[in-house]
Amino acid sequence: MRLELHDDGTLSGTFYNAEIQTGRWQTDRGRTCASFHTCDGSGEYYSAACLVDNEVQGQTWSLGRDFLFNWNATRAE
Repeated sequence: MRLELHDDGTLSGTFYNAEIQTGRWQTDRGRTCASFHTCDGSGEYYSAACLVDNEVQGQTWSLGRDFLFNWNATRAE
């Protein structure tokens, strides 16, 4: 995952090797959160994530594969 947060509130980058099609981010209530849309050969994915302490906590909904997946991520060293 590579997320680029732009000053205008938009988001770009990649998630699971798929280019982010659209995305938005915001800092509110003491945390930074983002939502974004990606696509691959099996369909569309919608993800939302928040930075909590030093970890990203998120979930991804796959339309094509019909699942909701909760996930956590930490920065690669």
